[in-house]
Amino acid sequence: MSIIIPIIIVIFSLLIFATIHYFLCKYKSKAYTSVDAVISIILFSILSYITVITIIHFIFKVEVFSHIWVSLPIMMFIMMLYLQFYMGIDRSVSIRLMGDILNAPNQKLKIKIVQDAYLNDQMVIPRLDLLEDRGYIQKLDGEYICKNKGEILAKCALIVLSLYSPIRYT
Repeated sequence: MSIIIPIIIVIFSLLIFATIHYFLCKYKSKAYTSVDAVISIILFSILSYITVITIIHFIFKVEVFSHIWVSLPIMMFIMMLYLQFYMGIDRSVSIRLMGDILNAPNQKLKIKIVQDAYLNDQMVIPRLDLLEDRGYIQKLDGEYICKNKGEILAKCALIVLSLYSPIRYT
């Protein structure tokens, strides 16, 4: 068996998964919750893999057991990386705070708005202080603004988040 077949299976599975996930996120009427997104990622990755191996088996007459031991672990590994990346971006308080600053009018955010959105002061204030210490944001007259470094990171994160759920982050 050639290694090309498992690689082709994984590539086509990922393409099908990415297409389904993108259009589902983009055109779904309500925004995903994190749990909904993770469940859909798992389901659609499994369905895309099964679809591709079925097509390969019936059209090209390739025996499933000749490649499943290579293609399935590769696919699972890539999907676990994808889930890890998704959850890391989606759950990051720092990324969300900088995104909120960029999405606020005049790209300035008052602490009151942050406190209303994130009720736990023990979570937000130390994170804002850390972001300020590291040079991502700056506090001016009681408002937070993104510095260049924070703006670049937040814009990159917002782009990635828009791929996962365009409704939520545009």
